[in-house]
Amino acid sequence: MAKIEDVYNLGMANELSINSLLSKFTIPEKSDWINAATKETGLPDPLNELSWQVTQELSFLPLYDQSDSDAIQYNESYALPSSAQEFRNARFWLNLPSVAVADAGAANKIALDHLTKGADGIFFFSTTDIQRRLEKIDLKACTVSFPVSDHKNVEAIGQFLREQSDPQHINFLWESTPLLPWNLLDHFGRIEGVRALGVMVNPGNVVTEIADALFNGVTLIDLLTDAGFDPREVLPHIHFSLATSSDFFITMAKLRAIRRLWYQVIRAYRIEDFTFDQIFIHARCNPLKDPRFEPRGALISNTTTSIAAVCGGCDAITIFPEENETASSDRIARNVSTILADEAHMNKVADPFAGSYFVENLVRDLANASWNVFKNRFQTK
Repeated sequence: MAKIEDVYNLGMANELSINSLLSKFTIPEKSDWINAATKETGLPDPLNELSWQVTQELSFLPLYDQSDSDAIQYNESYALPSSAQEFRNARFWLNLPSVAVADAGAANKIALDHLTKGADGIFFFSTTDIQRRLEKIDLKACTVSFPVSDHKNVEAIGQFLREQSDPQHINFLWESTPLLPWNLLDHFGRIEGVRALGVMVNPGNVVTEIADALFNGVTLIDLLTDAGFDPREVLPHIHFSLATSSDFFITMAKLRAIRRLWYQVIRAYRIEDFTFDQIFIHARCNPLKDPRFEPRGALISNTTTSIAAVCGGCDAITIFPEENETASSDRIARNVSTILADEAHMNKVADPFAGSYFVENLVRDLANASWNVFKNRFQTK
């Protein structure tokens, strides 16, 4: 059996060896990279000539270091917070599989199967025959989201929910600004757990996506405050649903940027008790179609985009199956989120990219570009 002093001496020797090794390598600075890149590429200004052009308004350097992050003074204020609920891990997001079949009975059967196999809720594509669609689904124990465009079907859901006595967990996502948002608050304002004013953001130019989301959200607040509602009544109902993209970092930065910007909007209305983590963001992950990744291309792309959404701070995620939807593809799409949480342990860290030189600069520049577009749209409204 080894003596305690032998173990101690071995540990000290290893520590000295590591320190000796590290002392032989200096910490490189950005100027060192520029010099090396200039020699290797022959470019006179590699830092700018190798920049990454994302949109017409937005480009990024090929390298960032601590000096770039140090220039962003507010980073720590916007780190994703740990889950406030003790029984959850540091990161938590709802797994909301999609149910797209039109028949209410068939949709209900698929939804119940998802819920018994680990889903936290359902993303229904239709609101018709709502009682049949929601039969045996415990709305106080799971979350149900609906993309909507018609007040008529939403009012039917309101009638159904008013007959329930417990808090419900229902999210409505509007494809365009609802014509009568005050009616929605009249229907749902007193039903605990309902978010009636979700903004469904169409995929496209990332700067435009964020600006559109902010514009639609502020439009809703202004319409309702003009109708006599207090902003504090309105804000809990406004949430956002954004699509992921094939670009990992842009997807992650988009979700982080919109949370920061919407928080600034909230503060502009002088609401101090609505916290950063109360902003609800839903991510929609569509499988990418690329024959190079087949078979199981959806599994590969959905895994990548889901990781980006989780690292971006999504509160709920819907992972869509392959185009030819089957029970097997439904199961695979549903289980991506479960595996990321329970086997990849992505729920153990609240904000894995906090402090990243590149990511923090990406989020800042994306937020600034989106804010400028939003301001221009709002000023010309």
